[in-house]
Amino acid sequence: MRIMLVLAKDNIYKYNSIHKRKYYPQITLITLESLIDRKYNADVVIVDEGVEKWDATSKKYENEKFDLICISSVISGSKRAKEIANFWKSKGAHTLIGGHYATALKEEALQYFDTVITGAAEISFPMFLEDFTNGTPKREYFNLVGNDYEPKPLNRKLLKNKKYFKNYGTIVANNGCPNKCSYCSITKMYSGKNQIKKA
Repeated sequence: MRIMLVLAKDNIYKYNSIHKRKYYPQITLITLESLIDRKYNADVVIVDEGVEKWDATSKKYENEKFDLICISSVISGSKRAKEIANFWKSKGAHTLIGGHYATALKEEALQYFDTVITGAAEISFPMFLEDFTNGTPKREYFNLVGNDYEPKPLNRKLLKNKKYFKNYGTIVANNGCPNKCSYCSITKMYSGKNQIKKA
């Protein structure tokens, strides 16, 4: 099974002269990679469009075949996420979307992607992979991630691009926020919970 994990770019989420001082390594894709059970013997390609030279629909990949295209996107990157999905659907891949866009605008996302994960993916993504390999993928998945969840070790060697490390490192101390602001996508993403990570 071949899987491409993609972080869709937008006008803000990309490394350039304006934003490079604010840029920090995104652990979204390596978190998803850690959730892919080794029993699948999957060939996983990671494409962070914010920093990579070649994006997910570039000529570098035009002659390649993938079974799954799994995209994470914020709302402002949703147009690009749809472009990626359309490109790979035409090549026979199953497309999945997760992240803040899918969570905030699920009904819209269902119109463009084969499967939509809302909320955090730590439990839903492995469930989807099991269903997919059994030939029974669902259209949508949602599972709360409790404070007792034990995260998988991350393979930080996958963060190869030197642009990640121009300024400073990243420590993720929690997921979510306890403030539950009605206008904030983080409230919906983590169901108003603040999940503290263990040291």
